[in-house]
Amino acid sequence: MATRDLFSAEELERLRGFAEVDRSELIRYFTLTPADEAFVRKFRGRDNVIGAAVQLCVLPWLGFVPDEVRTAPAAAAAWLSERLGVTVDELLPCGQRPQTRTDHLREIVAYLGWRQADGTYRRRIGRQLNKGENVHSLKRTLAYASEGAIRKRQHEQQAEQMWCLTLATNAIVTWMTEYHGLAVTALRTAGRHIDAEILAHIWPTHHENVHFYGTHTIDLAGELAQLDHDGYRPLRQVAREGDRS
Repeated sequence: MATRDLFSAEELERLRGFAEVDRSELIRYFTLTPADEAFVRKFRGRDNVIGAAVQLCVLPWLGFVPDEVRTAPAAAAAWLSERLGVTVDELLPCGQRPQTRTDHLREIVAYLGWRQADGTYRRRIGRQLNKGENVHSLKRTLAYASEGAIRKRQHEQQAEQMWCLTLATNAIVTWMTEYHGLAVTALRTAGRHIDAEILAHIWPTHHENVHFYGTHTIDLAGELAQLDHDGYRPLRQVAREGDRS
């Protein structure tokens, strides 16, 4: 389904334009550093200086720069004009030539260190998104006993519930991280080749081996007796497919 089938022409026009800016966004995105100011002042003409400043600030704010740079929020334009000593009126002719606007934007993208996402970069971002979703999956499973809801009435009790969820999540992630490292080291010591690229696809939030339900009775003395001198439980030996009879 195309975007135009979801939104009316008026809605599309609004989505492609500037949003309203609040004070926190004004401070966060439209405050120029000394390096930023030096960068925008290299553009020729006062209209291009303030226009480039708007583009520089809007790109991280919205993720794109609307074509009509001169329609930037009045508060943002006034904020930048005061810093640069350029009147807001000088923003009006900015960006009238699409090629000039595009050339400036390319320089700004390079200055910010942004780059076009190639296949490798997209795969890396995909892995990070999958890892984040796996953390959420672990937390959802841990919170299932309360159906994923904060049911306590008092703020202190709500905070305690969230602390417990964070503590349990961190405990599982720490345990899995430690034993993943031990398993990889043991396999490599035994002569198995494990490509580092493969390890990039493994993260310690998988929890198929964690028992979330029921009452567990633990023989503490027996469990402690199994630990080695470094305090780890022995790794289980799993037969390889080719070693099975």
